[in-house]
Amino acid sequence: MKILKKYNISILKLNDAHEKNIRGEIDKPSAVLTFDDGFISTFELALPVLEEYSYDSTIYITSYYQKYQNPIFRLAVRYFFWKKKPTRELVKTLDLPVKNHKMWEIIKYGETKLKENERQELLEKIRLTFDVELSKNLENKFMKLDTNKNIVEAYNKGVDIQLHTHRHRLPIEREQCEKEVLENREYLKDLLGVELDHFCYPSGIWSPKHLSTLKELGLKTATTCDPALVSRNTDPLAYPRFLDSDEKTDIEFEADLCGITHFLVVLKELVGINTKTTTY
Repeated sequence: MKILKKYNISILKLNDAHEKNIRGEIDKPSAVLTFDDGFISTFELALPVLEEYSYDSTIYITSYYQKYQNPIFRLAVRYFFWKKKPTRELVKTLDLPVKNHKMWEIIKYGETKLKENERQELLEKIRLTFDVELSKNLENKFMKLDTNKNIVEAYNKGVDIQLHTHRHRLPIEREQCEKEVLENREYLKDLLGVELDHFCYPSGIWSPKHLSTLKELGLKTATTCDPALVSRNTDPLAYPRFLDSDEKTDIEFEADLCGITHFLVVLKELVGINTKTTTY
């Protein structure tokens, strides 16, 4: 936040930024602050800091895991694999019906073949097999989303709440893609009393094949995790953004703000290096 303030970056509401961008009315360095999923930490730690700076923000909520207050399956699996970096032999000891014992195979198996209670049991099995310890402070909040009460309270204070699929996945097939967005939209409409029209791809994974479906659903924007700046020529259903994390240094973040990262992305694409977060 200090760096944003240092460079006098104008923080805009998502819809305002989108409308101004279409009309060509953004005449100074501007940004939209977004958070994915709706984790407890976002509401407990990030929002109070944003309030100090009077910065607007958008939180994209994935509703299925918010409703049941369970860890997001695919994110938890990815975390355990990142934390342990297991060998193929160790993964085999999970004794799962997957061909190559790779992370995304396990995620697909869990999401398509198991019931919710079975997915949560599999998460615990992976954690124990990989010997990943969670601190007592983290144990009850691990990959969990905040409550209805806190989401509504934040919304009433001016925090923008938007769409992020129901089950934190977006199939390429039209019918399943529509189902994910519509169930997410209906759940949040019941919660907030408004119909939402901005969207974020879960884990930033997207395909050009999604665009026609999202357009037909009346979405104004869809945000990716592709690192680039937005211009008037950017497709609103494939808006890029820069990600921040504990691993990103201040100088790297400043490079994002100043356009250096964007310039390097353009150079990579010119020589045929793919920088987009797509797996389809």
